[in-house]
Amino acid sequence: MASVFKKIWPLAACVCATFTVTIGTFPAVTADAKSTLASGGAGWDMYFVPVACFLLFNVSDWAGRSLTALCTWPGQDSRLLPVLVACRTALVPALMLCNVQPRRHLPVVFRHDAFFAAFMMVFAFSNGYLASLAMCFGPKSFLTRRRRRAPSWPSSCLWVWLRARRCPSSSELWFEKVPASFNAAWRHKDLLSFQDVVSDFSTSNHRKLTR
Repeated sequence: MASVFKKIWPLAACVCATFTVTIGTFPAVTADAKSTLASGGAGWDMYFVPVACFLLFNVSDWAGRSLTALCTWPGQDSRLLPVLVACRTALVPALMLCNVQPRRHLPVVFRHDAFFAAFMMVFAFSNGYLASLAMCFGPKSFLTRRRRRAPSWPSSCLWVWLRARRCPSSSELWFEKVPASFNAAWRHKDLLSFQDVVSDFSTSNHRKLTR
């Protein structure tokens, strides 16, 4: 297991880094983009985000994933793959400098809708292509007798990363949802017993349901 992970960890890091940039930008930033060509009212302004953001992203991402069946550039042992994954982070400020509203500090540099659409195409295409490429290179890095274990490592690392990423948000939601007494007992470690806390928590939920 250790030898397999030592061999495959650069590809797993590429997969995690690719999805880190993607999930951190789409759709949190891109969904707030506004069209500069719309004249107001029900028109292009209504369909700009569904088309230029979501539809274009999914089509370009699918095209990038499908291209790996025909082309696997750069090569399996090439150092250019991590470089391309790192260079892809430049698309994050490029998308932020589009007409994303509201904004307070950064100016709008790429005002035209075509800039946003072009950035989204490159952003989505590189996501599908680079992530799929790293996944494909995993099993090819080993001999036939170890190829059964190799494909699970990139996906396992991605699963661990996704679970770890959800921990902070899940804990914040938990502290927002629970009653104040349970929240205080958990955060400040009061002398309340665990049974009292659970009882208070159940009572408050029962009151909410019976209102």
